[in-house]
Amino acid sequence: MALANFTKLKSNSSIAVVGSGVSGLTFTYFLNKLRPDLKITILDEQKKNGGWLYSYKFQDSNDNNKDVMLEKGPRTLRGKSLGTAIIIDIIKKLEQFEKVQTISPLSDANKKFLLDVNNNLVKVPNKILSFDSINLLFFNSLGKNIFTSIIGEPFRSKKILSKNDDETVSSFLNRRFGKSNSVSNNLMSAIYHGIYADDLNRMSLKKQIQHCSMLERTYGSIIKSLFSSDSSSNAVQEQTELTRYDQHFNNKNSEIFKLNKQLEKFPMLGITGGLQSFPNMISNYLVNKCLPNVKIIREARVDNIEDSKDKVILNFDDEKNKPMEFDHVRVTSNPMKLKSFFKGSKEIEEKLRNYNSVTTLLVNYYLPNKDVIKSRYHSFGYLVPQANENKNSLLGVIFDSVIEKNFQSLEKGKNIVPNEYTKLTLMMGGHYLEKKNYTETQINDSQYWISNAKDCLSKHLGIDKQDLDNGHFEFTVAKNGIPQYFVGYMEWANDFEKLISDTYNNKVSLGGMGFSRGPGVPDVVVDSLDNAIKLSGK
Repeated sequence: MALANFTKLKSNSSIAVVGSGVSGLTFTYFLNKLRPDLKITILDEQKKNGGWLYSYKFQDSNDNNKDVMLEKGPRTLRGKSLGTAIIIDIIKKLEQFEKVQTISPLSDANKKFLLDVNNNLVKVPNKILSFDSINLLFFNSLGKNIFTSIIGEPFRSKKILSKNDDETVSSFLNRRFGKSNSVSNNLMSAIYHGIYADDLNRMSLKKQIQHCSMLERTYGSIIKSLFSSDSSSNAVQEQTELTRYDQHFNNKNSEIFKLNKQLEKFPMLGITGGLQSFPNMISNYLVNKCLPNVKIIREARVDNIEDSKDKVILNFDDEKNKPMEFDHVRVTSNPMKLKSFFKGSKEIEEKLRNYNSVTTLLVNYYLPNKDVIKSRYHSFGYLVPQANENKNSLLGVIFDSVIEKNFQSLEKGKNIVPNEYTKLTLMMGGHYLEKKNYTETQINDSQYWISNAKDCLSKHLGIDKQDLDNGHFEFTVAKNGIPQYFVGYMEWANDFEKLISDTYNNKVSLGGMGFSRGPGVPDVVVDSLDNAIKLSGK
C-alpha cells in the first residue's frame, strides 16, 4: 500500500528498519541505492535473515550425514509477477544469477491436484477442454454443479458495491456462480487454503480479488469480461512499476522489461539452496558493501516505539540493547507484533484490537534413496477444499522432491538430476485451529501433528508405515504467520497507516505482509520499492 503521508528524508538522516525479512532487507537495499547518505540500522530479534523464509538444513544420519534442505516457508516465486522480475534482477546484480532455477510449463511440477470428499486425488485441468476437465466436472464429487454454475454466471444480475463497501470472497462467488456454493466450497476454498490458510467465508473480497469485483461492475459478468479486448488496469500498473524501477535502478536500459518477458513463460522459479538464499544474498551485500552506512543488529527485541519531538526512540526488552534514537522508523513486522510496539495510545490499541493473524503448522517429511510418490501423482502437490470433511485439519501438501527434480537452470537451461528421494511439506492448521478450538498445548504438540501427517500421507498417497517410520520429520509452528484479511481490511489498513503517520508526525512507516498488496514474497518487494522511492524523495 502507498504511504498515507510521507516526508522526504533529510540529508544524513538515521533510519531504523525493524525486521530482516524480505520486506525489511529489500526496503533497505532500495533506500541505500537511492540515498547513500542515509544511515540505516536493521534490527531483528532473530539470528537469521528472511523472516518466514526458512530454508532449514540438517545432516541425515540415515544417509551418511548427507546435508538436506527442508523449506519451512515459501519455496517458489510466481514467474508472471513484476515483483519476481525485480527479485531476479537484484540477484543478477549481486552476481548470483546462476542460482536461479525455473519450472517448465510442461513439467510434472506444474501439475496440481485437489483432494475430493472421498480423500482421492483429482487432477486440476490445465485446459478448459481436456480429459482432466471432463473428469473433474462430470465424474468427480468436486465437480457437482460446477458446469451449470459457470454456464449461468453471465445471466445473473450484478451487484454494484460502493467505493467503501466490502464483502466476503464466498458471498461474491456464490452471487456470481449460484447458491449451490460449489465453485467456492469445492474449488476456490482450496486455493485460499494454499495461499492464506484461511476460510474464504470470512475473507475480504476487496483485498483478495478486487479485480473480479471491478469486472462485475464494468461488464456485469466475469465470463463476459473474458471476451473484452480492454487492457487490464493491473497490466498498466505493472508497466508503471517496472518503468520506475528501470529509471531509478537500471539507468533506463530497459533490461527489466526483457527479463520480465522472459520470466513470464515460467509458472514458477526457485533458487539453489532454497528461497532463503535471496534475503541472505541481500544481507551479505549490505553488510559487506554498504558499511558504515548500513548495519544489522541481531537478537534485538523491540519493546515499544516512542515519539520524542523530532526523533523516534526504540526501546528494547533485552539487556543487551539500550534505547536508540532515529529520524525515521520503518516497521516490517507482522501487525500482531505492533500490539506491543505502540503501547500507550488508546486509539492505536483500539484499532489493533480488530486485527488477527492465522497460524499454520508445517510438517516436513524426508526419505532418502526412495521415491514413494506414485508417478501418476508427480506434481506440485495437492490442496484440500472445504468440501472435504478434513478431520486432520490439512490445508495442502507440497511435493518438494518433484519440484526440485524438475528445476532447470535459467542461465544454462540444464536439468539438475539428483539422487532418488522423497521430500514433502504438509500445511496444517490455519483457520481450523480456531474453528476446532485447539488449545496452545495442542497447537504445539509435535507428536500429535506428525501422527496426523502420517495418517494423511497413508490415506491420500498410500505411503506405507515402514517408509513413514523410516523418514525424517520436522515440525514447525508458524505462529501468526499470515495476516487475516477480514472484510473491510483495506480500509482498516489505510486508516491504521494514517493513524501511525499522524501520531508520529510522519516519522514511522509500515511495511511487510500486513500492508503490502498481498502476502507473497514478490508483493512485499514491490511495496518496499514503492515506499523507498517515496521516502527518498527521488
